[in-house]
Amino acid sequence: MKSLQTVEQRLQKLTDSYLDGKVDQEFFTEQRIRLETEIQNLRSRCEGSSLSEESLRKAIEQGKALFTDMRSTWNRIKREVKPAFVQALNPAGLVSNGKSLGTVETPWFQRFLPPSEERVLRLAVPTGFEPVSSP
Repeated sequence: MKSLQTVEQRLQKLTDSYLDGKVDQEFFTEQRIRLETEIQNLRSRCEGSSLSEESLRKAIEQGKALFTDMRSTWNRIKREVKPAFVQALNPAGLVSNGKSLGTVETPWFQRFLPPSEERVLRLAVPTGFEPVSSP
């Protein structure tokens, strides 16, 4: 697919050639109509596919909600989608030592998330400190 900028440049070159006397009136008119039609078609395709600022903002907010509350996201998605969801989040795969499940590397989405306050609040009290008090 030709880019809009490329077709506009071709129209400008055609116009320059006509003004310099390199092409005749009939050829210029025929090609100008063809190029202008192509420009209109490309512009209409671009307008139909562009996101409004509001749509983009909503998509970003939905993405943030998806990745900042993984527990709710996991509970909301259908059972059939869960394996693909796990694969998308952990492309390098998961590993198990028989007692727990982990990742081979830090998942890509965690690298961009701020530390979770919930994770800090849910830490267990280290053993060996007596008496055990609630955090």
